[in-house]
Amino acid sequence: MGQATWVDCLFDRVAMETNCGKSFVRCRFHRAKLSHSSLAGEFIACDFTGADLSHTRAAEVRFTDCRFDAANLVDASWLRTHFVNCSFTDAKIGNAAWAHARFVGVRPNDEQLASAMAPHAVFVDGLDEE
Repeated sequence: MGQATWVDCLFDRVAMETNCGKSFVRCRFHRAKLSHSSLAGEFIACDFTGADLSHTRAAEVRFTDCRFDAANLVDASWLRTHFVNCSFTDAKIGNAAWAHARFVGVRPNDEQLASAMAPHAVFVDGLDEE
C-alpha cells in the first residue's frame, strides 16, 4: 500500500500482512484481518469494527475519529501513537503495548486498560493542547 493516500475505500474482510502507510481517510476495515501488519501514517475517520489488529506494530501513528469497536488489539505494539476521539467499545486489548501513547477525548475503559501495558500514556479530556 506504500505511500498512497486512500480516501473513502472499503477494505472489509481483506486479509493481508503489509506495511500500511501514508494516509487513510474515511476508509472502512470491517472484519479485516490485518494481524502482524505494520501501520504507519495517519488514519482519519476510519472504521476498524471487528478487525483483527492483533500483533500489529505501529510507531508515531495518528488515529483521529476512528472506531475500534469489537476489534482485536491483543498483543499489538503501538508506540507513541496518538488517538483523538477514537472509540474502543468491546475491543479486546489484552497485552497491548501503548507506551507513550496519547488519548484525547474518548479512551479505552479502565477494564480494557488493566490488561494493556501503557507506560507513560497520557489521557486528555476535551481538546488536545499539542
